[in-house]
Order: sequence, then C-alpha cells, then structure tokens
Amino acid sequence: MMISKVKPLHKKVEETTQAIDNAEHKMSVLENKRQTLEVRLAGLAKGFEEATIDKNTQEEKTIQMDKMLETAARLRKVCIYCIILYEVPKISVIQSDIRATAENRLRSTDVPAFPASLGLESRRHIKSMGKSVVPLAKWL
Repeated sequence: MMISKVKPLHKKVEETTQAIDNAEHKMSVLENKRQTLEVRLAGLAKGFEEATIDKNTQEEKTIQMDKMLETAARLRKVCIYCIILYEVPKISVIQSDIRATAENRLRSTDVPAFPASLGLESRRHIKSMGKSVVPLAKWL
C-alpha cells in the first residue's frame, strides 16, 4: 500500500525536479543572453557617445570654417576696395602720362615731312594710290 501511495508521489517529484532543471537551464540561457546584450548595449552606448563627440567636433569645425569663409569674403571685398582706392589713381596717372607722351611725340613730328618719310612726295601721290593707303588723319 505504501508503494502505491509513494510511487505517484515519487513520479511527481521526478517531474517537478525535471521541470526545475528545465527552468534552471532556460534561466541560465536567458542570463547568458542578458549578459551578452548588456555587453552589446555598453558597446553601442560607447559608439553612440563617440559618434556624438565626432558629430559635435564636425559641427564646431563647420562653424569655424563658415566663419573663416565669411572673413575671407569680407577681406576680398576690402582688398577690392583697396585696389580701387589705391591702384586706380596710379593707373589714371600712367594713362595721362602715356597720352601726354604720345601727344608730345606727335607735336614734335614734322607732319609735312611725314609722308616723305614714307616715300610719298605729295598729297597727289597719296590720292593716286587710292584706298590702299590709310589716310594720314587716322594715324594721328
């Protein structure tokens, strides 16, 4: 009689023990997964932090580059203004000197002797050559 009462209890104990073993195995598998995920999460957090730092550094560099470009644009405008302010008067002086020199040379040239220096004796000779000779007025 005791065997008949103990046997079902013994069977139940074995089933419960097996269920506990299965539960402990699942728990250890889940614990390993949890640890793996925690390590992965820590790596992702570190990577995110580094990416954020890199992003902030890049934003700072972009802002600094924008400031440098704005400064360069302002300097370019200032340089153009400086060129206009200082170089244009110099160029004007040079142009007026060239004009004066050209006018002085033209005044000093003996105009009646000019056609003779070209081998032309008279105006009549120039007219006889027709349109192949450039008029003297265009040379002056």
